[in-house]
Amino acid sequence: MTKTRIKWTKELANIESIKYNTRTEFQKKSSNAYNAALRNGWLDDICGHMILLRNDNWSFDNMKEIANKYSLFSDFRKNENAVYLYAKRRGYLDELISHMDRTNIRWDKNKLHQEALKYESRTDFEQNNPKAYNSALRWKIMDEITTHMEPLGHKYKRMIYVYEFPDNFCYVGLTFNQKKRHNSHITSKSSAVYQHIEKTGLTPVFKPLTEYIDKVLAQKKENEFLKKYVKEGWFILNKTKTGNLGSNRRVWTKEKIWEIAKKYNSLVEFRKNEINAWNAAYKSEWYEEITSHMSRIIKVKKYTKEIIIDIVKNYTKYSEFRENEKGAYIAVLNNDWGELLSGLDRKIVTNNTGKDLFEIAKKYKTKKEFKENCPSEYSYAQRKGLLKNITEHMVSSQIKWVKEDIFEIAKKYDNFTLFLKENKNACDAAYKYGWIHDVTKHMKKRRVWGFESVKQEAIKFQNREAFRLGAMGAYSYAKKNNILDEVTSHMILKNVKGHKEDIIICELCDKKIGGVGNFKKHMKISHNIVV
Repeated sequence: MTKTRIKWTKELANIESIKYNTRTEFQKKSSNAYNAALRNGWLDDICGHMILLRNDNWSFDNMKEIANKYSLFSDFRKNENAVYLYAKRRGYLDELISHMDRTNIRWDKNKLHQEALKYESRTDFEQNNPKAYNSALRWKIMDEITTHMEPLGHKYKRMIYVYEFPDNFCYVGLTFNQKKRHNSHITSKSSAVYQHIEKTGLTPVFKPLTEYIDKVLAQKKENEFLKKYVKEGWFILNKTKTGNLGSNRRVWTKEKIWEIAKKYNSLVEFRKNEINAWNAAYKSEWYEEITSHMSRIIKVKKYTKEIIIDIVKNYTKYSEFRENEKGAYIAVLNNDWGELLSGLDRKIVTNNTGKDLFEIAKKYKTKKEFKENCPSEYSYAQRKGLLKNITEHMVSSQIKWVKEDIFEIAKKYDNFTLFLKENKNACDAAYKYGWIHDVTKHMKKRRVWGFESVKQEAIKFQNREAFRLGAMGAYSYAKKNNILDEVTSHMILKNVKGHKEDIIICELCDKKIGGVGNFKKHMKISHNIVV
């Protein structure tokens, strides 16, 4: 189906603009109509009904009050750009910033070390002083100045730990931040460790079982440790299957966003300085509530020749100016000020012959390098059908798989599912060339369960929770085929619905419920009543 292209006239653009209250909203939600109006000079005419708040009437006292909040000139210019520009145009700037520090800190090894000593971990160091942190990386002395810091895991490393209770219950888990995870277990009501402390009043012993190790190895080790505790007769508190890596991304709640949002009186400043919090708020249902106290001022910037000349001085390439200064670029086009950009370098590919392109392509060994470094020439050669001829000398960037290489990779895995998940390219190549059976001979095959094999597996465990966590396949088969009660008859019943003597009868539906906890869940889910 072909998409009909609208030819925008002033009348159609005017009808479209009536739907919106601000120019920003108009540009965002109907960019084609907005751009047509901008090109043809109708924008002021059709946007007369829109809210346009200007803030061009700064008094000296107001500007001084704002400037006094800052001790660093760089922070003032970054966070109060409108005040900075207004004061600069009217000659007030020197007086406003006389109390500010305009010197940049020149970090050396001693200063970086003294700064690093203030923090307990690299994460705190990066978050609280990113400039010093980045300087340490550039100087390549990060390891040297952070020897006092506590090591933490990250996206690729996890530590395995266990909480052991005196009543023979335990919880096995993994984390990338030991302190943060411990605090969560002790204070979060959703934690199985916290719930058991509340229920029994016992204090668990925390034991790290490994250092921070590779996440794939940590997944395997966690399951091995859990099975070890099950065999030793411990009761398991884990509610979910082991091997879940969790996340080290920040989870935004309404309270966290509100704590940040209430620091700002302007929506523009909130969005500019706290983009992650703003994004989370914007996607939530609390956006209007959280930003209701903020002013929504639309700052209109009028570009003059003098302003554009000052901006152009910061650039040497035409493409960089066009990409980073879109407002100024549009002003140049609308006012026909092309001569202001004459000093910028423009890369134009015109009438290239095959010989010219071949000379350029000879500098690169692969098509990928050629495309990344010379996108214009690459596209031109592709359009003219010259690409194949000028890249014959290049080496293919694709891996040429041989059986020995795939076998070396496959040897690292004892489970086919994990091999497929983590090395899909090698696995696909093994399938393609018919080597899959040879390279996966040593791996565990999926077990086919029956009544007898499930019964034998279940005898190894003392309770259903340990059975579920230690032999998920057998447990799922038993539950699916309604033989769970039969194969677990030897087990100690724990938290099984209806096993207790205190049967509660629901007065609303006459249903028999085993246990107070199950009764509360039933009332909430079935009758929407909180007991």
